[in-house]
Amino acid sequence: MANPFDFNEDEASRNFEKSVIFGNTGTSPRGSEARDFMKTSLAAANMLHDEDVNDDFSSISMSVRGSAAYSNNKKQQRPPPKYNTADLLNALDADYPDGKRSHSNISKESSYMGLDDHVHNKPQVSAVEFQRISEELRNAKRTIENMKSEKWKSPPVRETVHRMVTGKDYFLEGYKALNQKQELLSSTVRTNDGNAIINVVLFLAKTLKPSLFIRELRKQTSAFSHYAFYLRQNEEWDRLENLYHEMCMVEDAATVRYEQICQEETETVSKVQALQNWIRDYGLKQEVTDMSSYIKDEISLLEKQRQIDEEDKKRFMQNANTAQAGSTEPVIQPQVPKVTGRPLITTISYCARYHFDNKSSRYYPEHFKKTYQLTDKQYEWAVLPPRINLRRWNDVQELLTSTSWLKKKSESSAIGFEHVCAILHKANADAEILNKYLFLIGNADLRIKHASKFNAHHVVIETLVQTRDRDSMEAYRLKVGQQSQYRQKINDLLNNTSIKWR
Repeated sequence: MANPFDFNEDEASRNFEKSVIFGNTGTSPRGSEARDFMKTSLAAANMLHDEDVNDDFSSISMSVRGSAAYSNNKKQQRPPPKYNTADLLNALDADYPDGKRSHSNISKESSYMGLDDHVHNKPQVSAVEFQRISEELRNAKRTIENMKSEKWKSPPVRETVHRMVTGKDYFLEGYKALNQKQELLSSTVRTNDGNAIINVVLFLAKTLKPSLFIRELRKQTSAFSHYAFYLRQNEEWDRLENLYHEMCMVEDAATVRYEQICQEETETVSKVQALQNWIRDYGLKQEVTDMSSYIKDEISLLEKQRQIDEEDKKRFMQNANTAQAGSTEPVIQPQVPKVTGRPLITTISYCARYHFDNKSSRYYPEHFKKTYQLTDKQYEWAVLPPRINLRRWNDVQELLTSTSWLKKKSESSAIGFEHVCAILHKANADAEILNKYLFLIGNADLRIKHASKFNAHHVVIETLVQTRDRDSMEAYRLKVGQQSQYRQKINDLLNNTSIKWR
């Protein structure tokens, strides 16, 4: 559509007034263009008024006012004519004989309002409200500008530490200088707050050179302890080992390496290789001499255990095949026990059960005792239970017999005969065997205590006779049954005048 402002002002004003006020439907092309422009502007203005879009409506109405008042800029300053909306719509209906128009949704109330009323019908804001909103806007802008300018500025250390301890948000990246970081660490350590100390230490570890970081940890031992505990809890073994190395704590570094090896579930060959690497790195360190000797023993034990498992597996399978060949019935394959990775005492107990008869075997329990320098007490605890469970009483007798330097043999036990009797009772040993070793308990009270516990009435009665304790004998008589043979024996002993009871 051609621009209606591309012609003379006076002519445009006259044509516009004729076409709008009197409904002129002449053939003048410029009048037709103005009329079309007016219809479009009115429809858009009324639609926007119903939707309360004041800003857009104002822009549209201003364009309409500019089209309708070209002559306002004249020197005579003629007032702009007011038009009734209903009359204008009626004039526009002439171009739509079928009654269809795009402005059909205009309300009845708005049809009696002038065009200037539509233009200026906007909600007004009081001066106080406008001043308040403006002040809030200025404060918000000022806050944003302050945040932008202080983004990389660090607050005082005391304030940051307080926010860390109280659980508020804090910002550490703003501390760039070394003295600031030192002050931050010192202030945090004084609070004794573990979480705050760890956060600061991790920040220093990330932003300082390793040499400077270690130097600061040496100054703050509390921070070092928290950091070491943090690494241990998170199982960061390599970093913890390196930390101990930097702090010249060789023994702790070696211990951490060994803990890491023990916690890893690997095969025997891999574990042996890891232990050998430990010997390579720490074997010559004077701080871990004892530990190095212990790990060497563990390597040799693992290798022996692996050999035992391999040989016993072959032997058990051969025995099962032999038994199956000589029998018409199927033989159940035995479950081969494994000792690899088990403790030394468990390994000796296994060998006491399966390799005790062959004293020339390298798996004989006595060889383990000499190789790993076990005490007599450790050896008895390892060997006695399997031999008692197998009811090899001669072997038990041999184990509990010692020879003096005069080659005099006597029965003795490193673990104590009370523990030997407990093992015998647990294995359901015969009463004769149990009574024999109960009598070897030296302390009378201890002997009576264990004999009563195991219901060894004969041992209790004989011990009470030896101590000549009449009151204890009468009390014990009440514990045995009325028809028990031991009750009659106790009565006879109490009536025996040859015994001088106390």
